[in-house]
Amino acid sequence: MIPAAPRVWSGVGHGIGALMAIFGALLVGRILDGYAYPNNFALLFVLAFLATCISFVGLALNREPPSEVVKARVSTRHYFRQLPSVLRANANYRRFFVSRTVILMGAMANGFFIIYGRERFELDGAAIGLLTAVLVASQAVMSLAWGVIGDRAGHKIVLTGAAFALALAALNTLLAPSQGWLMLSFILLGASSSGDAVSGLNIILEFAAPEDRPTYIGLTNTLLAPTIIVAPILGGWLATVAGFPTLLAIATAFAATGGVLLAVWVHEPRRQPLPVRT
Repeated sequence: MIPAAPRVWSGVGHGIGALMAIFGALLVGRILDGYAYPNNFALLFVLAFLATCISFVGLALNREPPSEVVKARVSTRHYFRQLPSVLRANANYRRFFVSRTVILMGAMANGFFIIYGRERFELDGAAIGLLTAVLVASQAVMSLAWGVIGDRAGHKIVLTGAAFALALAALNTLLAPSQGWLMLSFILLGASSSGDAVSGLNIILEFAAPEDRPTYIGLTNTLLAPTIIVAPILGGWLATVAGFPTLLAIATAFAATGGVLLAVWVHEPRRQPLPVRT
């Protein structure tokens, strides 16, 4: 089990970051309306670059605590050859991976919410900035809430709630009768993304013994990478050939199905014995 303090700080850290981003979101709307294209986008990219550079300073000053358990060094060839045994030895982890893959396919429409809103409701720069502020405010609040829930009840519940929030965000965008309803979509989208940020990594650590956690993290990121890459590409193709309503409907179905799989098919890893590989 992961110690309580890191789980709590994960939610607190994401929450504080999202609170700081509210100011940035409001600034986005001002810049989009106050400067002509392409200068407005160029200025936003420069400011984002500077903020990212500043964040690297804090990262460089961070010090990683020593590991309690260190595995014996093995050759690179042996390391890659033993990776399939991770999947064979841990059925619960395999079910988690399948569920997460389906949920990530449900994120195929995330990048098109603003585009659809602008096309359907003719959103201006101020409205886009407001929706972005709503998104990051939701992330700030829900990061703190998800951190507490993940600490007390487990990260599976957090990721399940995030999956259903994602499904509802796409469904609400599809059915929205007016521009104001998009705020609910972005509240739900913020809840989904913050849940994923808080628990997406932490739950992986609970599937493995301390010495195997780096392997599980690397394996999970590698196996999920194709889905993360393909999902938005597929979303763009669907929006082009079938239209935004079809894209949103399919995204809703994927996210809801993944949420159900995670809820009923995957056991809370915190309460399961750690796997033994042979």
